[in-house]
This record gives sequence, structure tokens and C-alpha cells, in this order.
Amino acid sequence: MSVKKTNAILTSYPNGGWTPSEIKLGKWTDKQKERFLDHVRNHNPFADGCYYETCSFNVHFDKYVIHSRGFDKPITFKPMHSKNRPNEIIIEIITDEEHRECWPVCPATCPMCIQDGQCTSLFIQKFVGEILFPQKYEKQR
Repeated sequence: MSVKKTNAILTSYPNGGWTPSEIKLGKWTDKQKERFLDHVRNHNPFADGCYYETCSFNVHFDKYVIHSRGFDKPITFKPMHSKNRPNEIIIEIITDEEHRECWPVCPATCPMCIQDGQCTSLFIQKFVGEILFPQKYEKQR
């Protein structure tokens, strides 16, 4: 019996004419994929202490998208046109350009910042960084 694998990708929302950077996270098992999706779905902004955060992210998977932001519960919906291919999960960071206090020159570099453990958004750290790159964020806790 073969185990279905899902290609996982971390990218940023295309904004302002910049080409988003893309980090291939490898192939995830169904268990890894569901663990990540459950973590995102169970976000409670008031219990998690991220309600003031304005950076957000989308997770494109199967034929659905979860839109997650620090000040609200995640919303799952079916888009008109999917960004992901079959057997692909895309984690798309949406940077708050107006209030951002981090080092990247543009939102296109956010995935690299997260990968390096340098993201300053507590919300993105908790729901993306700590899951995808735990070795980079364990020192911050």
C-alpha cells in the first residue's frame, strides 16, 4: 500500500509587483499535513494572545483555503480558482505592510525570514515558524 505524500511550500502573497520567494518544505505525509491543518484550525485569538497581530496567512490545500489572522478565528472556504495543485499544500504569508516592524525589504522575503527564525510577528512565529522550523524558534520560548 502506497502512502500519499503532499508537496509543502512556504511562500508569500504576491504584492506590489514583487515576485514571492518560495521555500519547498518537502513531501509531507497525510499525518504531517493534518497535524499542521489542525494546529491552524484550532487558533483561538484570545487564548493564544495574538489578537493584536496584523500579519496573516492562507493555507491552500485540497480544494480549500484556510485564512488565518491573529485577531480572528480561522475561516475555511472553497475558492473559485485554487492556487495549489493536487497533492500540494501552500502556506502563503500575508504581510501587513502598513504596520510591519521586521527587517525584510519587501513581503517577498518573508518566507526566508521565517525559515531563519527571524520573524517578529508572534502570530506567524506560533502558527507557522514553530511548526515548520521548530529548531529556530525553540530558543525564543
